[in-house]
Amino acid sequence: MTDPFAIDPDNAEEQLAAELAAVPFRLVDDLVSVRHRRDLTQAQVARLMNRHEAQVSRFENEVSDPRLSTVMRYAYAIGARIHLRIEEVDVHGHPMPDVPGNVLRLADHPTWDNDPFKMFAETAPLNTKVEKWVATD
Repeated sequence: MTDPFAIDPDNAEEQLAAELAAVPFRLVDDLVSVRHRRDLTQAQVARLMNRHEAQVSRFENEVSDPRLSTVMRYAYAIGARIHLRIEEVDVHGHPMPDVPGNVLRLADHPTWDNDPFKMFAETAPLNTKVEKWVATD
């Protein structure tokens, strides 16, 4: 019997969709791994994020799409830097030959007014030291 939800290995569109669908889950898993390596508890991270511990637990364990602002706030709380890379692909999922991959430079993001930590201004604890940084490739 064939699995009706299996990804067809010969269908590039299905493979690309599956790869993209997995990104948020891998990202959260990687962030949780950093938290564990740093011996931080969910309660400590919650305090740094100015959130309840239950919210941190849901973020780490839910199978829904996390908001990018939550991902960035969590990364900041655990002392991690995130690099986002956007790569154009053709219909077969191969990189476009004449289009170089782009690294999203957070300081260039127009809605953050060249301050990637602007979103943390209202929620960061008063004793939190905030330094500007720019993600590079």
